[in-house]
Amino acid sequence: MLGGEYIVVAVALRLAAGLGYLMATSRGAIQPNPVSWLFWGLTPLVAFAAQVQDGVTPQAWVTLTLGTSPLLIFVVSVAKKSHWRVGRFDALCGGSAAAGIVLWQISSDPSLAIVFSILADILASIPTLAKAYKTPSSERASPYFVSMLSMTVTLLTISDWKFLECTFPLYMLLINTAIFSVVRLRSGQLDGRPHKQGGRHRRRPAALFVAAPPGARVPPFHDALLTEPDFGAERLCHASGSVPV
Repeated sequence: MLGGEYIVVAVALRLAAGLGYLMATSRGAIQPNPVSWLFWGLTPLVAFAAQVQDGVTPQAWVTLTLGTSPLLIFVVSVAKKSHWRVGRFDALCGGSAAAGIVLWQISSDPSLAIVFSILADILASIPTLAKAYKTPSSERASPYFVSMLSMTVTLLTISDWKFLECTFPLYMLLINTAIFSVVRLRSGQLDGRPHKQGGRHRRRPAALFVAAPPGARVPPFHDALLTEPDFGAERLCHASGSVPV
């Protein structure tokens, strides 16, 4: 187990992950799903409020940090119009996530509030998981990996494993692992530079062999001749009986 002072490391890692994603969003290098990032900002704040009701702990400050950078990413992506286009499925997930937050408002039980916040966060994460699977180049794997490290450090600082203290960080570790794995496996990226899509090698066309007349001088064969066939030249060769050069 780690001492409580390592919470500073967890917060710094989380802020670094958010800053990297924010800069990439500002440059238009990636297209965050606004539904996911809006609720990724709101649900940690719900969890933080629930943790505060049970008493402020170092882990609660990590939860608060989890809600800060996503809201900034949401604002920047909308302001710069660099966000992913929201469809009906995204809106449905967002509406369901909002319902989870409303259920927390109705409940006065902090443990139930954590459950509703996690449920809302899962529903908000589905659009990004689907987007990462279909278009991995619209995401970066590295920020999610750094968030995984942050949540791991957070969990290692917990000495008394109460439900309110460990549930949300554990969930965050799992959801970041899931998104990182999807992006990593679908695009083969780790540092955020997606591989070119459609990396199929084009088949080289077969060489054209035309019979040369007796006594004709045949030029040496080179790989450079293996280019796109010139069908006009082929017809000319057939007509004249010469060899293309």
